[in-house]
Amino acid sequence: MNAPLKNRAGFTLVEVLIALVLSAVLGAAFMGAFVSQSRFFDHQEKVSAARDVSRGALNIMMSEMRMVELSGGVVPTPTNEMLELRVPYVFGMVCSSASGELTITVLPADLTGIGGMSFSGFAYRTAAGGYTYIETPVTATSVGAAGALVCSGAGIVPGAGVVPNGDVITIPLPATVPAVGTPIFLYRKIKYEFAPSGVVAGTALWRHVAGVAQPEELVAPFDTTAKFRFFVNDAATAQDAVPATLTSITGIEIVLDALSERPNADGTHQSVPLTTAVHFR
Repeated sequence: MNAPLKNRAGFTLVEVLIALVLSAVLGAAFMGAFVSQSRFFDHQEKVSAARDVSRGALNIMMSEMRMVELSGGVVPTPTNEMLELRVPYVFGMVCSSASGELTITVLPADLTGIGGMSFSGFAYRTAAGGYTYIETPVTATSVGAAGALVCSGAGIVPGAGVVPNGDVITIPLPATVPAVGTPIFLYRKIKYEFAPSGVVAGTALWRHVAGVAQPEELVAPFDTTAKFRFFVNDAATAQDAVPATLTSITGIEIVLDALSERPNADGTHQSVPLTTAVHFR
């Protein structure tokens, strides 16, 4: 015989309601922790992405800007958004100035492709210790064994002595001829500019080598605060204003305030500030 219904074991309505309330509280707590953790990882991912933008720009620029020579490295006229530099590419020493050409032996370098490559000009060191810049496109031509004999005759032996492990190239003769033994370098004009990106919304860092038709978009996006500032006469702090005398610029401060490409929920972008400096030689 079945027991009366009221004596059967089970949950009362109050117990069910309490269990539902507790489940809701625990579920809300777990959901809150999950959402908070997701937001944290999302924030970290955006910070990392923005930091990669800054580092990518920095790695490319620093290797070239550290080569710039103090007295003539900055090309007129720089701004806070655009900077054009004369970046040395090949260093060497004058062996001869005969037959309308400068024959020079160059320091060890990756010489692949130098023959026939156009540069923006060259500079040679004067007796006073400064550099005279020849602002004209030139073509360097490898002259091999014949040039080595020219340098040997001048007492400058490629592969030994003054310029170890070097090679010999020629460039067109300038109006003012440097003496044999004069240090010389070939340079390219390279322009860096913060301008609208052609790939993502926002500002990009562009690099344009003179003589190359198409500029290169290096990395993006940056905040509108990204810019160049100028150290003048070895001042301890950089200034926004471009000095009237470019040779007084002794270094460049680079403000690389990068943004994450993926926006936040409110439409803003995560920003990561980065400021560094390069002082010219």
